[in-house]
Amino acid sequence: MPEIRKPILILHAGAHKTGSSLVQKYLLNNKKQTSKYHIGYIPRSELKKLIGWRGDKLFQKPERLINKIDGMFYRKYKYVIVSFENLLGRPFSKNMNHLYPDGIEIVSKLSALFQDYEVRFVYYIRPQLDFLQSYYLQLIHEGKCIDFSEWYRDIGFHKNLSWEPLVSSIIATFKLNSYIKDFRMIKQGQKEYLEDFMGIIYQEKPLPFSINHNSIHNISIGDKGVAMSFAINHLLETRIERKVVRRFLQKNFNNRKYPRPNLLNEKERNSINNLWEEE
Repeated sequence: MPEIRKPILILHAGAHKTGSSLVQKYLLNNKKQTSKYHIGYIPRSELKKLIGWRGDKLFQKPERLINKIDGMFYRKYKYVIVSFENLLGRPFSKNMNHLYPDGIEIVSKLSALFQDYEVRFVYYIRPQLDFLQSYYLQLIHEGKCIDFSEWYRDIGFHKNLSWEPLVSSIIATFKLNSYIKDFRMIKQGQKEYLEDFMGIIYQEKPLPFSINHNSIHNISIGDKGVAMSFAINHLLETRIERKVVRRFLQKNFNNRKYPRPNLLNEKERNSINNLWEEE
């Protein structure tokens, strides 16, 4: 009796600041092309309502996302992509022992929830120093007003920045269907990055379709932009106000026009790099 193939579900869970938005925008803008190859994508705007932070909405009412996925498989798709970087929660918290302290528990729950599918679990990581600084600047972009030294101290400085516990959990859970990727491949180009991602889904080599992609730039703010954020963020009361200020600073005080902010001194940077270089 022939083996019955399970539907193939692609879980792309981040991490934050590793190109998730690039993947999501490509899939959203090229839905017509990818559909020809039976690749379906659930937009992030829908997943936000279906999953929530650390999967709180998903685990409360899993049938909503499962029905959505099953409906796509039933219609015509062989592959369905769920790309949502908030799935494993936040990377940092007080008294954490490793990055994404809630992630191990969530990975186990996801395995049980999606046991009827062939799950390919995709996860990108980047060096701790880059990740730490990039995530902090994202908080400032979003309107937070917290000094880096204070925030850095609250998460236990750099002793708890290991990827290993979470990555080991993913590999142990999804085994050969776990794809742990190095975000630094983005240096080869956004097109190459997307080709690598799509190769996880459609595993024929070479890809039977070309990547039609216009480069996007997620501009960060420079040192003067960070200083201005601290002067104004505490005055902002609405999402619209924060969005207007963010766009203004990104346009006029970005890290192309001004130096990148020095969040750590040379000794601290060397310490982090030396400690986590092998990871």
